Amino acid sequence: MKICGALAAGAAMVALGACATAEDRLVETGYVQLTSAEITTVFVGNTILGKGRVSDYAIYYANAEELCGRITWEDNAATDHGVWEVTAEDTYCRRWLERWGNLERQCWRIYRSGDTITWVDPDGSISTQTTLVVGNAKGL
Repeated sequence: MKICGALAAGAAMVALGACATAEDRLVETGYVQLTSAEITTVFVGNTILGKGRVSDYAIYYANAEELCGRITWEDNAATDHGVWEVTAEDTYCRRWLERWGNLERQCWRIYRSGDTITWVDPDGSISTQTTLVVGNAKGL
């Protein structure tokens, strides 16, 4: 009887763990959700580097309002510039001004662990992970 009770309790704990959100799992592994003030402090004057399916990209945050980016693939490159802001709800939002992101405002919650930045969509799913690099690492 004691074994069955322990098994039932263990199964219940596993079931509850299966209900954890992507953000819960980030926190469990040491990530911290950044506040609006922290997002600004971390991003301004620095670069994030990321990888797409077939490309690499860099985004430099010149100040608390403007950003510029470059995407490279094979022997090609493209650049864009845009605006960004943080909201009172600790959400980062950006809008590219020339060609990327359909010129639409996109928003994410930002989680950090060391130099890894994880971008979480409004629906709670993980969008991507990037690497934070000090300064204008790609000369943007």
